[in-house]
Amino acid sequence: MLLVVYKDTDGIISRYINRKISIRISKLIISKTRSISPNTITFVVSLLGILSALVYLADLPIVAGIMVQIVSILDGVDGEVARLLNKKTRIGGFLDSTLDRFVDLFIILCFSLFTWKHIKKAIAVDMFIVLVIVATSGCFFVSFFHARAEATFNIHPVRVGSLPIGSRDMRLFVIFLGSVFGLYFITLILICIISYGHIIINTVVLFSKRAFLESQDYN
Repeated sequence: MLLVVYKDTDGIISRYINRKISIRISKLIISKTRSISPNTITFVVSLLGILSALVYLADLPIVAGIMVQIVSILDGVDGEVARLLNKKTRIGGFLDSTLDRFVDLFIILCFSLFTWKHIKKAIAVDMFIVLVIVATSGCFFVSFFHARAEATFNIHPVRVGSLPIGSRDMRLFVIFLGSVFGLYFITLILICIISYGHIIINTVVLFSKRAFLESQDYN
């Protein structure tokens, strides 16, 4: 069963922390009902993600950060239930990925607004706007990078030795830690670094595996 539930494209946080909790939740759900739709779980978790973002605007960073990590853990439940009940569909995957991006946008923007309230006297507004743009775009470019690699080479970068330092689970975990420990500005900088670092490092990894990837493409 674990082989079915775990994904070989999981990031570090997802593999060693999130899955250990989400799998138990998924099994509990299935033990109660096998008729539940994975898409329903996707919608519920996405709504919780939006709520966690809004909590930042209520000036409750610790609560918001904990909720963000809970959302990151629950993010795996829909896929786990889908695989365990053999309800995995392309539409479900598309819906999950799309709503994840929407939630990511909401979290990073609300976290940024909260951060600005606390550091606006320490940094110029134009520099902060650039920082937020880089952090936000980095989150989306990581997803684009993975999707483009799969479309071009028909394989996820993680399967050819990618280092998932900027994967979604890692980004949300950094936001969680930054929120709990009050390192708001540093968190935004780290999001920028790990997101674009992920893209740069793993582009090099992909090019180093070019011969293998080209052989995969032709097979």
